[in-house]
Amino acid sequence: MDASPTGTMQKPRSDGIVFVDPELCVGCKVCMSACPWGVPQWNPETRKAVKCDYCMDRVDQGLDPACVTVCTTRCLDFGTPNELRPVKRERYARAVADQEEKRG
Repeated sequence: MDASPTGTMQKPRSDGIVFVDPELCVGCKVCMSACPWGVPQWNPETRKAVKCDYCMDRVDQGLDPACVTVCTTRCLDFGTPNELRPVKRERYARAVADQEEKRG
């Protein structure tokens, strides 16, 4: 976030979502070079950096991001680590139970 000379990457939200302010982006690509995970991507049409903002407008309404909502395999979840731990435990327990049932 700090790499951007114009403050393009921002995290003023209490939920920790980092987003790109397109009004501040000058297309220098410094954020892309600085990110160790390669999250910011280049949009050749706007000539600006972009990244997922977790559908902040949906999250503000208490909804899950669109990708979570439409995931047909239900492999995506959204929430805080404390909210997701029980979900992961339950999913793992079901997978183990299914494997044991198949073994007979």
